[in-house]
Amino acid sequence: MNRVEACLEDMGNRIDPAVEDRLLEKWTAFTEGRFPGDIFAPKRIRRIPPGADWPTVSGIRLLGFDRAQARAALAAGRPLRGCVHCH
Repeated sequence: MNRVEACLEDMGNRIDPAVEDRLLEKWTAFTEGRFPGDIFAPKRIRRIPPGADWPTVSGIRLLGFDRAQARAALAAGRPLRGCVHCH
């Protein structure tokens, strides 16, 4: 398994359906006008720490890509990483 596959598998393993359902409920209430607050900023109730070594841009090569490809890949993956990555 290569590093990209390991990270994707890690992300899939860390998705908790109950947590995602609760987040969906929050978004549904917001879109249906049932949000009682002033600022809508939904958060997951629990984040599961990573089980794989997620890549960072620290060198010329990353996952076999050149620097420009690595930046584009990381930029595309940032929203996904934020879904499951524990900060």
